[in-house]
Amino acid sequence: VTSKQLQAQARDLGRTTLLNTEDVLDAQGILLTFKSVAGEVFTETIALAADVSEVMGTDVRSATLQLAKALENPKVNLGALTRVGFDFNEQQRDQIKLLVENGKQFEAQRIILDVVAGQLEGVAVDSAKGFAGSIDTLNESMRELRIELGERTIPILSQGANLFTRLADSVVESLGGRGFKADLLEEARALAKQTLGDAASELQIQGEILRLLSQG
Repeated sequence: VTSKQLQAQARDLGRTTLLNTEDVLDAQGILLTFKSVAGEVFTETIALAADVSEVMGTDVRSATLQLAKALENPKVNLGALTRVGFDFNEQQRDQIKLLVENGKQFEAQRIILDVVAGQLEGVAVDSAKGFAGSIDTLNESMRELRIELGERTIPILSQGANLFTRLADSVVESLGGRGFKADLLEEARALAKQTLGDAASELQIQGEILRLLSQG
């Protein structure tokens, strides 16, 4: 797997799931330390780790590590996948063990990934559809834009984001009888400023305001 391929996959998952590119790159770095996980198995493992993290409520780094251990040494670590809910029947377990004993690691890994994919594949992408996914993709695009164009773009992006935020705030005020409270918006602002940069934080605020609107 080349550096260009890693970056392309990270960007794709960052835009099609609720993960961000940096988290995926971190997970890829972890998986690169498992030398027996390579090629198409590597690529599929990262994609499935996104699904596992979504279902299990863990970060993609932890999900990747869990899958990688099972793929690297199924005889020892396959049971860990079973304990968290992945169902390997007796025939599959015996087949995996036999393949590993005969030096056919790739074939054994293929069975493991097929079982996981059969139960979870596509969950992360499905979770990113709809309004939440649109806001997440917008934030991801803004992060990429800031990286590409540099810090000089922050004032410009902030101005545009502030205009949208003021418009949304006006709508919130006009719908005050629907249960919106100022402290919720302040919490959204505080959270955004804590987790994102100056320009992107305003976009996070927009998403939180619109989410509140949709619940009213």
